[in-house]
Amino acid sequence: MLEIYADLWCPFAHLGLRAAAGLRDELNPGDPLVIRAWPLELVNGIALDATKTKTNVDALQASVAPELFLGFKARVMPTSTLQALALIESANDLDPVLGERIGLGLRNLLFEHGVKIDNPELLEGIARQSGLRESVINDTDRVMQRWSEGVARGVKGSPHFFFGETNLFCPLLDLSRDDQGALRVSEDIERLSEFLVSGFSASS
Repeated sequence: MLEIYADLWCPFAHLGLRAAAGLRDELNPGDPLVIRAWPLELVNGIALDATKTKTNVDALQASVAPELFLGFKARVMPTSTLQALALIESANDLDPVLGERIGLGLRNLLFEHGVKIDNPELLEGIARQSGLRESVINDTDRVMQRWSEGVARGVKGSPHFFFGETNLFCPLLDLSRDDQGALRVSEDIERLSEFLVSGFSASS
């Protein structure tokens, strides 16, 4: 089983999950990406900075993903992702395929369509349409539990990929800073592909 700890407002996770889903469809169709909550606002003790996120998005667009993030606007950055993460956790309990669909869908709404994904009415509507109780968005204790689990498993950040004990942080991207502190990004699709091939082979 492929598990990925990630937060919804992390642009690196948006790119990495899309790439992983595409490779999964080629390698092992039908095996869901089980997207686990990694709440960066709790990890860092503060919500993600919208300006910094926009800078990271610009770097990704300029270097490896010119076709993505076209609808992103810094002003739509959520103030919290805990309710949305709680929704995904509940969806995973019902069906990991549903959890993947909601997890990827919310990221698309934020990064490709400029939608604020911390709107409770939006999240409740998605829950209803998915056969879940509206109140699941308030079960943020589940997110706290998943965070604690991730800490115990050695999660380094968003996204962190796991096949059982075998794991790799952000396998798609090489991230570094230049002398002025500007983000430098390069893509390593072969590393991600090798990790997925090995993991799916071992779990089959």
